[in-house]
Amino acid sequence: MPHSLGSPAHNSASELADVQPVRFVHTISESGRLLPSSSQWNSIEIDYGLFPQSQNASGYESLPSRFSKSVDFHLIIADRTYFKRFVYITIATVLLLSFLVLLLHFLPHKHNHHGSSKNLTSAINQALVFFDAQKSGSYPKNTTVKFRGNSGLQDGITRDTHADLVGGFYDSGNNIKFSFPTAYTITVLSWTVIEYHQKYADIGELDHVKDIIKWGSDYLLKLFLPPNSTFDPITLYSQVGTGNDTGVDNDISCWQRPEDMSYERLVSKCDSTASDLAGEIIAALSAASMVFKEDANYSGNLIDRAENLFDHVSKEGPNLQGTYTANIACGEQARQFYNSSGYKDELVWGGAWLFFATGNTTYLEYATEKFASAEEEELVFEKGIFYWNNKLTASAVSYILGENPMKMSYMVGFGDQYPTHVHHRGASIPWDGQQYSCNDGARWLNAKEPNPNDLLGAMVAGPDRNDLFLDERDKPWFTEPTISSNAGLVAALIALQDPPRDSSGSNTVNVGIDKDSIFENIQIVPVAP
Repeated sequence: MPHSLGSPAHNSASELADVQPVRFVHTISESGRLLPSSSQWNSIEIDYGLFPQSQNASGYESLPSRFSKSVDFHLIIADRTYFKRFVYITIATVLLLSFLVLLLHFLPHKHNHHGSSKNLTSAINQALVFFDAQKSGSYPKNTTVKFRGNSGLQDGITRDTHADLVGGFYDSGNNIKFSFPTAYTITVLSWTVIEYHQKYADIGELDHVKDIIKWGSDYLLKLFLPPNSTFDPITLYSQVGTGNDTGVDNDISCWQRPEDMSYERLVSKCDSTASDLAGEIIAALSAASMVFKEDANYSGNLIDRAENLFDHVSKEGPNLQGTYTANIACGEQARQFYNSSGYKDELVWGGAWLFFATGNTTYLEYATEKFASAEEEELVFEKGIFYWNNKLTASAVSYILGENPMKMSYMVGFGDQYPTHVHHRGASIPWDGQQYSCNDGARWLNAKEPNPNDLLGAMVAGPDRNDLFLDERDKPWFTEPTISSNAGLVAALIALQDPPRDSSGSNTVNVGIDKDSIFENIQIVPVAP
């Protein structure tokens, strides 16, 4: 007997026998989608009795159907009242479910760190938080990073050095502060603010990114000491903290939170022959001066220091220019992490930014004249790449956020799957009010558990050339983040961020880039007739 829909249990077989079946016939494809054909449904009748009934008439069952699967529902309406009630209840249920779905969609959601792969705003928010987690010095109270505190408050004070080098950023998962990538980071972040300041404002991050830039530019001002006399050399500090093979605890051998550091942090010192380091600092100070143009005193101070430094390092002659890592005392640990292959691109880079910041065509002439020789110095495998060691060209990243063979986001906190064993001292050691020695901290380096602290926004080193990635803390070539890499990430994300809305109602295309700010200090001199 066909199953009756909505019939009460006490209906007799004789009552049901007089009821004519009503058939509802439609086609269902292999994928479960309805397949309309022109104006009507295709159909092949199969009796709906939970199990399909075979049709043997004329042997048609041996012929392949030209349609997809279809079913013939032998629905028997035994009682109209119950049937109507069923229809009304079904409609009401569907409406209620639809209302609940809409309600959940529009209600404010509890903040979480797993943004959609297309949610660039969330990615930018988190990428900027990473720089907060890397801050050294007197740690600010108004931050969302809760596993960081004061650190490096004696930086610059050693047996051989007495300087104020408190502040700046720890470069990566270790506790060393490298001046070269710090300057590059500030240059790139400043550039993004100059051209995309409205985008930052629209997503509520303009003050945040400017705070990060100022934290870095304040530190960069401390790295350059002008000479006391014409014959004295300048001083550039290239590094605070070090690692060596002496067996003494240091920033490489000791797995320790920066707040717990008790070992001596050595300082590396350079002179004017560190042309590449000087050029990058010049670029950073110049670019930052444009970010803080509303503060005339601070902006002017940045420009003055940049011009002063440029005057010293742009002079050519035997033994007057070179790379900072060529000098053992200057390069120190940086040779292993940020070994510079040349200095001309940084001097061109610094001259160009000085031109943008001041409008002085002397700097433009220098940059233009030296560009060709800088291009000759460019390494073959670096062509077309913009990063801390090459300033001649630029390129940018969606692969990082999950569109890759691993289907994994390489930015911590973004997406459904991201690294949880980041090679980072502060993130891997619990923030529980206890001080941990180097020996105490070492066990977290090799621990299999995920980091107890999420290093939000940190872009790790990523996969190898075969797209293989191992989320293991003791493999920094996969899982270590750096401030210079994150600066490039922020630049790419803000460029891809949706442009601000045009409230004027005009039909002009707004791509969100301020094409004029970078040239605002440049004046066009009319050519005499």
